[in-house]
Amino acid sequence: MKITTKKTYNPLWWSVAAVLVGLLLVIWPESILRWAVIFIGIISLLGGLMQVITYFVRRSRGQNSWGGFPLIGLLAVIWGVMLLAQQEVWVGLFMVVLSLPMILLAIDQMISLGRSKRLGTPVRWTYYIFPVLFLLAGVIVLFNPFTSATVLLIFVGAWIIAYGIIDMFNYFISKSRN
Repeated sequence: MKITTKKTYNPLWWSVAAVLVGLLLVIWPESILRWAVIFIGIISLLGGLMQVITYFVRRSRGQNSWGGFPLIGLLAVIWGVMLLAQQEVWVGLFMVVLSLPMILLAIDQMISLGRSKRLGTPVRWTYYIFPVLFLLAGVIVLFNPFTSATVLLIFVGAWIIAYGIIDMFNYFISKSRN
């Protein structure tokens, strides 16, 4: 007896979607950043409001109100308002927060390469190129978050476009072999 399953994942559509998202990031990086902050602000504001309103409605009906005032909901409302009121500040802050893991990951990669070399694994100097570039990118983002946000989104968009095109290419190659 042969069991068949319905295919719900189509790699071609995924590839097309990746190319489209990449194009959006490359063409409108500033707008994408601003809209992402606005979206997160709205979601935070609405989610927090729902928690606070639900608390007061349940309390007015004499129902269990989950043990106390939803402080997290109130903080989400405040954070949402702050995101919506000062979008550029939060974009810059996001980039600063993003730069720290970039720097740490680059240093960790260089330490791992050095450790491998000490253990006898041949490690050419070219292996250090990407960690050094990643470290430099992290430092640049840390000290120039506003300009680097746009450049980083364009870079990420280009990578996503490349991923989508390569994935489409692989899809058509695998289809032609079947």
